[in-house]
Amino acid sequence: DSNDFTEEITLENTHLIKSPLVTQNLFPLADLVENVQKSVVSISVDIVSRGRFFFADEGSGTGIIISNDGYIVTNYHVVEKCNALVIFFKGSEIEAEIVAVDKMNDLAILRAEIKPNHIFSISDEDVSLMQDVIIAGYPLGKKISSAIKTHKGSVTGLAGFGDNYSNFQTDATINQGNSGGPVIDK
Repeated sequence: DSNDFTEEITLENTHLIKSPLVTQNLFPLADLVENVQKSVVSISVDIVSRGRFFFADEGSGTGIIISNDGYIVTNYHVVEKCNALVIFFKGSEIEAEIVAVDKMNDLAILRAEIKPNHIFSISDEDVSLMQDVIIAGYPLGKKISSAIKTHKGSVTGLAGFGDNYSNFQTDATINQGNSGGPVIDK
């Protein structure tokens, strides 16, 4: 017999559980990605270096809105040497400022005059080995593509470079420009 949640199948003394994930939509990825798009921003930075040699460059990254007051978290290396900082939010370019940095953990907090409709909370729980995660961001900047890119993967290591346990490793694809974007666990 079957019920609404699982169906048991017996094959040569092996019990398998047929999962209704597709029909029940227990992990609604499409809904999750739709909500992520509302709280993830593309970041564009201008870098001008004056010294013995003058050069101008620009870079890009991703950030996630963490408050209704326009605070955004990204990676420090995204904004490290920038002279001008712009985020792309709801189709507009908006100037942002760096509020705080943590070089050791590669984090930066930005602030922009925005009023988001949706924010994601930051987890205070550690990840688990083989935990499913989704990476979201704007690889190569929103000027190249205004569509957010997402990649699904797993946590493959609980320590980063040099056994840094404040980082973890994932097999989800992280492209140039994804830096600073969220790692979503649910």
